[in-house]
Amino acid sequence: MLVRRLCSLALACLTVISILAAAPLTAHAAMSEQADRTWMVDGKVFALVRQGDTLFIGGKFKQLLPPRGESGDPVSVRNLAAIDLSSGNPVASWRPRAAGSESVVYALAISGGTVYAGGRFDRLAGAPRQNLGAVTLAGGEAVGGFAPAVSGRVYALLASQDRLYAGGAFGRVDGRSRAKLAAWDLPSRSLTQAWRPRAVGGAVRDLEFDATGGTVFIAGAFDTMAQSGSTFSRESVARVDAQTGALSAWKIPDGVVGDPQTGWDLLATASRLHGGFGRGPNFAASFDATGTVGTRFWRFSVVGNVQAVELSPGGSRLYLGGHFGLGRLQQSVCGRNLRGLISVDPATGTPICDWVPQLAPFGSNFHGPWDLEAIGDKLWVAGGWRTIGGQLQRNLARFTVEEA
Repeated sequence: MLVRRLCSLALACLTVISILAAAPLTAHAAMSEQADRTWMVDGKVFALVRQGDTLFIGGKFKQLLPPRGESGDPVSVRNLAAIDLSSGNPVASWRPRAAGSESVVYALAISGGTVYAGGRFDRLAGAPRQNLGAVTLAGGEAVGGFAPAVSGRVYALLASQDRLYAGGAFGRVDGRSRAKLAAWDLPSRSLTQAWRPRAVGGAVRDLEFDATGGTVFIAGAFDTMAQSGSTFSRESVARVDAQTGALSAWKIPDGVVGDPQTGWDLLATASRLHGGFGRGPNFAASFDATGTVGTRFWRFSVVGNVQAVELSPGGSRLYLGGHFGLGRLQQSVCGRNLRGLISVDPATGTPICDWVPQLAPFGSNFHGPWDLEAIGDKLWVAGGWRTIGGQLQRNLARFTVEEA
């Protein structure tokens, strides 16, 4: 049952949504709402990527901060850092700097011993790099021979053994036309000529392989894809061939996502495509990833962008993160305030009420979580906030799945 109430507070109009339905807790391992004591970050974190026992982070920050209640000096970094998952400590030997005016790292990907970073910067690990570059996995040194000139911000990276894909707000790469999407062959790192899909409209925000790796799902603020002189409507989500870039016949029916809209994050399984959306209406949704019609199975509405989605390793929870409940509008779910994080049943979209962590500040925080990474019995959360459950845990947090 959905109950909406409008109320007036100063000049703002707050929408209160109460969702009373909840999934049975017996179907899910318990989650702790108390964030673990881990190293924190003094600025916003936009990207997480894991390789082995190391978690790499990217964003707009200058220091890693000791865990709450522990003494120690901050670690100086610049928009990139790494955490040893075994010890929980920063990797002192990996500290490349992404620098320049208003520099920020929005996306990370790893392939073949190399960490690729995209965002807005003009130097990476001391080398001139325009919004996209690469550093070594071991020591963070700049990788020579890969210095593409990307004309705008890079928001998304996706890598396989033989190709690196990028999406963002750019129009040209090395002087060649590339409408918000580009790819490089690996290990040569040469700009791919064959893969040239074109997104028409707003920026590309996420790239995800399907379960087989044969196609790439694209999310963003676009409403059209262009191919061979023709245009095809695609509301914020498209699917293309991973090798050729040819537009797939698969499509979410017009009007289901809506336009204008932004697809912020996607996650694909063998049968489903889960996504986070927000621009006008804000919601998470799940679609059929088989066949040619992306039929919507469910939609879970919230009062702010769903900027990150992540599936638990066992597949029983779909974690959602974003600035819902942290901006102007407030929302109640399971009889509690919804403040930036929740999980739902991936089959039905029904909220799971045992895990509704309270992030702060709220009221004017339009960041909240930007990325989620589930690793074993841990969930890492990255974004922009100060406290969780009233305890200091800035911009990077880890939650533990408790034993039943």
